[in-house]
Amino acid sequence: MAGVDAMRGSDRLFGAELPSPRAVSAMLQKSEQRPQRGLITLMVMQWGQFTDHDIVHTPEAALVESGKDGEETKPVECCESGRDLPFGDGVSDCQPIDVSEDPLHRSFNRACMKFVRSLIANQGCVLGRYSFFEGSLGPREQLNQITAYLDGSAVYGSRTLWRRATRPYRRPPQLDQQPGSWTRPPHALRRVDLALELKQPALASMHTLWVREHNAVAGSCVGQPHWSETRRIVGALIQLITYRDFLPIVLGNTMMKKFDLYPLTSGLSDTYNASQDASVLNVFGTAAYRFGHTLVDDMLQGEGSAVPLVGNFFNPEPLFHGESRPSALLEGLATMNAQPADAYLVPALTNNLFKGHNDPVGMDLMALNIQRGRDHGLPTLHGVEGGLWTSPCEFLRRSGTTDVSLGGRRI
Repeated sequence: MAGVDAMRGSDRLFGAELPSPRAVSAMLQKSEQRPQRGLITLMVMQWGQFTDHDIVHTPEAALVESGKDGEETKPVECCESGRDLPFGDGVSDCQPIDVSEDPLHRSFNRACMKFVRSLIANQGCVLGRYSFFEGSLGPREQLNQITAYLDGSAVYGSRTLWRRATRPYRRPPQLDQQPGSWTRPPHALRRVDLALELKQPALASMHTLWVREHNAVAGSCVGQPHWSETRRIVGALIQLITYRDFLPIVLGNTMMKKFDLYPLTSGLSDTYNASQDASVLNVFGTAAYRFGHTLVDDMLQGEGSAVPLVGNFFNPEPLFHGESRPSALLEGLATMNAQPADAYLVPALTNNLFKGHNDPVGMDLMALNIQRGRDHGLPTLHGVEGGLWTSPCEFLRRSGTTDVSLGGRRI
């Protein structure tokens, strides 16, 4: 199974291995010369992360064990201490990043950085239909756990169980929140925090804003609209902002016009094609849309005070203080310039990602991105430009050969 299940590059001979993702990340951080900050604000970054949570989420592999209440899933233990670097076979779910030669991690006696591969979801193309692959499965593929449509699922969730847990069965269909001012996030924030892993205060603020927008729509419409009607309105607002305000900044006017992406100013569009596959390309969710990581700043701006990212990952506490309440942080996102879009990430992401109060050093987001690309078997830049990111079956049909390497995966 190593040929179709292993991470890209794991089949290289001794001495020709791919470099450690941490080494690549450290090299890029040293060599990148940052220009002056651009004209876009941090809201571009934050809207990108918010919409990313709406259209793509790939779960990590987990252990399934039998318990008294049936099957239970548990996280894969992988380099928990940071000191024991297991043998990297390229196939098992635990594939930690080697940091044994990195000066920063080595100073804290760390040899590895935790990395668990994405959950397997082999569906669709099965290479066994070809005579030379008879009886074998296709290359390892990954699962998008949420809806690929921009439909407000970042607010409402993609699972029936989650929707039932948050949906209020009353009129108007408002989500639960604490009464009072903007200085206290809604009670729904805690539920969203648990379900959608709100990683930092600005993202939590964006989710809070859309919970409140749902309630505003539900309470203001004539006749008190049904839950599904309110959701459609909120989803339409998210789509409008994305196509009218966000994408023109990211793609530019030429690309927007070429692909007819601008929303109409009047009338209805009839260009929807139900036969088009709307699923998210692996290379988009795993690589391309992560460009926003380079826009992130170390600090979030509140009302008269700054909130550092370090120490506030997975921590909603700043949102309960007046100077860093959701509206204050959102205003800061709309007024502060973002970092440039380049190959550089701020230290909060490269050395201190998800760092806890008792951790000597954090994780490296760029290294994790590189390792995730290898995990998913994404092709190199040359492979992308050559069109090798198309489906394995399509590539085989085009090439007519049995001796191919698709994104580093021997098939």
